[in-house]
Amino acid sequence: MIRKNNSTKKGFTLVEMAFSIVFISFLLLAIAYLIFHVNELFTKGIAIKDISSTGRELIDEFSRSIALSSSPLATSSCKYTSNSEVVECRDKDHARKFIYQERKGDVDIKGVRTTVPVHGVFCTGYYSYVWNTGYALNPTDYKPSEGKDLSAKLQIKTQEYSDFRLLKVMDTEKKICKDGMNTGSYQISNPTVAMPYTYNYDDTTAEVTELLDGSENNLVLYDLSIFKPAQQTLTQQTYFSGTFILATMQGSVNIKGNGEYCKDAPDGWGTDFNYCSLNKYNFAMRATGQER
Repeated sequence: MIRKNNSTKKGFTLVEMAFSIVFISFLLLAIAYLIFHVNELFTKGIAIKDISSTGRELIDEFSRSIALSSSPLATSSCKYTSNSEVVECRDKDHARKFIYQERKGDVDIKGVRTTVPVHGVFCTGYYSYVWNTGYALNPTDYKPSEGKDLSAKLQIKTQEYSDFRLLKVMDTEKKICKDGMNTGSYQISNPTVAMPYTYNYDDTTAEVTELLDGSENNLVLYDLSIFKPAQQTLTQQTYFSGTFILATMQGSVNIKGNGEYCKDAPDGWGTDFNYCSLNKYNFAMRATGQER
């Protein structure tokens, strides 16, 4: 007598296994992409937060220095020669060049030769600020002509400061700004950068502080402009206003990019773009200190 085995063996066919593997692969890819995208948003958010907090700190810093400076500021002490006649700076532009100077240089941005700010100085009459922009500090992304070094140095007696971002110097006589002007005339010497450029200050006791070395996202200035001071005729109070652009070193920032301020990374993943962020800030303050 022959017995029949009615039990049947169950299992997956090769086609079913293939579909399962493909489905799991797509699921893992989706999860990986989601994690990567969330990490991109997190990185971008950290960069934006860092710029926002650092920008507010710089506004407070500039405002305090202006408030501590004397009200007439440079207007009462700056004079220039015009047609053999000595004229006070307030008759020209309220001594703007006596308190603020910015020099420019040529760099390649996305293959286009562009004139950009590279360094400058702002003398409040209490503290002076000297900076190099991201264009001068990043010759890899912004290639200067003939391989020149566009960054400036600060020379204080025998101490030299280089590759700085934003230095704060005790300078109640605005000596750093005076050094950048031609003697006997009211104009900036070498408005286009002469290589190498050095700001000089002859006080060995000066306190020097780097204001942008503590940022988490490698922040630098790309421009800092101080507008023509306004002086109230009756009270002689001086009002200052200015603007600055703060951004990351990464991302090939172009402040003249008409909306496309950050360049994507060449690998297509946008790594540099995730770390790229910039913001423009405005500030205004009245000088309330006493004349020195």
